Amino acid sequence: VEQTDWTDREVPWSWWLRWVLPAAVLWGILLVMDLTPSIVDFELAAHRSTAASILDSWGDDQSRAVVSIAIDFAFIFFYVGTLYLAAVWAGRQAQSHPARLVSRPMAWAAIGAGIFDVLENVGMLVMIWGEATPFWAGATSVMAWNKFTLFALSAGYSLTLATLFGLRWLRAFLLERIPTNWTWLARLVAWLPQGFVVPDPPVRGRRQPEPQPGLVGICCSGGGIRSASYNLGALQAL
Repeated sequence: VEQTDWTDREVPWSWWLRWVLPAAVLWGILLVMDLTPSIVDFELAAHRSTAASILDSWGDDQSRAVVSIAIDFAFIFFYVGTLYLAAVWAGRQAQSHPARLVSRPMAWAAIGAGIFDVLENVGMLVMIWGEATPFWAGATSVMAWNKFTLFALSAGYSLTLATLFGLRWLRAFLLERIPTNWTWLARLVAWLPQGFVVPDPPVRGRRQPEPQPGLVGICCSGGGIRSASYNLGALQAL
């Protein structure tokens, strides 16, 4: 049975719409509902005194903070799915480049970021409904930093490969449309990176066939009955 790489799976556009759009909407709601000091300030407080002062400054807005954290639980689900799909897509674009091997760890990094985010939210709710203690303030801060680190790694990987893929597409798009007499512009566009495209290395121990003079190869395109009939007639005439 032939083993296929996990990045060979397709990522339909419908999947992107199911994950990216809800994540974007929920993120916008969280930005509108943000407090002063913000939820980020609270989750990174690290010390009991800092966390307690933020809770005191919120006052009656603590209930608003609870609603914001509840919405964040849904946001976690969708942004993890978005980063996971982005890592799979990025691995497909890497093709045979070693960057493809990083696709799976970056997908798991997205899942790890979501797990740390959930634990961080639990710590904030414990401090809001109970009391800001040194343990919960420190643990929540550690979870938050782990979340941000894994999120940055996963998102940075996908964004880097997406940028290179975009430059490769732009390079091919421009080279096809530049007039032949504009050689200076063609040379300038040729400097754009071609992306992570690395040919497979030759298999060791296998002798490469020597080219034989006097041979001609003919390629026939098409996959239907009409093209097959036409190609057969052309080959018979030759």
